[in-house]
Amino acid sequence: MKKNMLLIAVFLSSLNVLQAQKLAQPVKIEQKGTFVIPSSVQIVVDKKIQKSADYIGSNFLKNTGIKPIVSIGKGNKRDGISFLVDEKINLPNGYELSVTKKGVLIKGKSTNGVINGLQTLLQICSAKEVKKGTIPFVKIEDYPRFEWR
Repeated sequence: MKKNMLLIAVFLSSLNVLQAQKLAQPVKIEQKGTFVIPSSVQIVVDKKIQKSADYIGSNFLKNTGIKPIVSIGKGNKRDGISFLVDEKINLPNGYELSVTKKGVLIKGKSTNGVINGLQTLLQICSAKEVKKGTIPFVKIEDYPRFEWR
């Protein structure tokens, strides 16, 4: 009897995990067009997260095959990728990712938010449907909705 109860408990808990994984999607997403990553793409990393600059650059190279020029600063570079901390964003540990013909901008409320945005960008770049060296135009707002995220 104890063995059956244990099996039922394991089965029910696995259903909860599957249900949670099914729900883990961005809060809001829009998509139209494609940004072509320049071969000498510049990545600008906010001073507030400069300790993450090497991590960002190496992971970008690993997932796109394009070696970026990484610098520390503020603002957007045309045809570049910017990672900025904006504490005014009303997304708890969240981020905004925007890919347009002008470039890529990831703004997070905190370092964790920016890194979450990076992970989303890398997932997009390595998706089977995405042509190597391009990023689809997209606007994403996301934040952890579950405690375990």
